[in-house]
Amino acid sequence: MFLFELAAPPTGAALSNLVLTICGNVLTAYLGFSALRLYMKKEYEKAPTWLAGAVFVGFFTYFPAEAKTAIAGIAKLVPGA
Repeated sequence: MFLFELAAPPTGAALSNLVLTICGNVLTAYLGFSALRLYMKKEYEKAPTWLAGAVFVGFFTYFPAEAKTAIAGIAKLVPGA
């Protein structure tokens, strides 16, 4: 009779979450700094788009469950979905 249990084989979920979080942070920072750069160059018509992209990516990076719920709710509003 064994006194220990074998651990489940690794699935890679933790590594996947880590990589997605790092990539999400890098992309959010890039979009945010690009928006700031455009604002400083007085290109006001382009900066809000980059800032909105940074907020959108940040929302998915930091709140994935809420983002999934929000997208599912928006999809229900679309006719024929």
